[in-house]
Amino acid sequence: MDAALMLQVVTSPSRAFARIGGDHLYQAAAVLAVSSAAGVLPFLPLVSGPLPIEYSEDFEAMGLPRDASGAAVHVVVGIAAGLISSALFYVVGAAVGGSRDWRRVFAVMLHVNVPVAIVSVALAGPAFLMAGELAALDGDSLEGASDEEMLEAAGPLLAYVALMLAIGGGAVVWLVVLSVKAVRAVHGFGVLKSFGLVVLVGIATALATYPLG
Repeated sequence: MDAALMLQVVTSPSRAFARIGGDHLYQAAAVLAVSSAAGVLPFLPLVSGPLPIEYSEDFEAMGLPRDASGAAVHVVVGIAAGLISSALFYVVGAAVGGSRDWRRVFAVMLHVNVPVAIVSVALAGPAFLMAGELAALDGDSLEGASDEEMLEAAGPLLAYVALMLAIGGGAVVWLVVLSVKAVRAVHGFGVLKSFGLVVLVGIATALATYPLG
């Protein structure tokens, strides 16, 4: 594992993507697996025990894991999404004049997942710190409580969700920028063409993985 290269993906992505070749494919696969597993870390304090039905249904509606089996599915979907998106970046990119070196395309695009692990760890810290308070939220203790009491009791959960949304929103922008840089490096496209490919692949991957959960 080339730790220096992975660090450069964060600090100087364009240079890092220019360095990545087909010989980095196994490392890229490891990056995908680790980032997919790390993606469930922020939810472990919540899924380690049964969520109250009030919160469980909300988590399911948002596509978030609500129990241990859901967390495992989340990892599988993450890996599937990474492979599908990389395949699309290769097939569509090659079809419109880009690189036909599939190993390099996969290696570069999978390295875009490096920041996912970083963001996941950043989100997991507050979640584990609030684990005790989150575990105290249960349907029995909130039964018959007023709206004010429910809001006060759910404060830690609401604070965590707000933090997750704030950091997650920034991470999405970060990943889009990195993806555009990666497409430019591997296919040689301009900014607009690269951005269009990123959007197209993102939508297609979301549609392809939706049935998986």
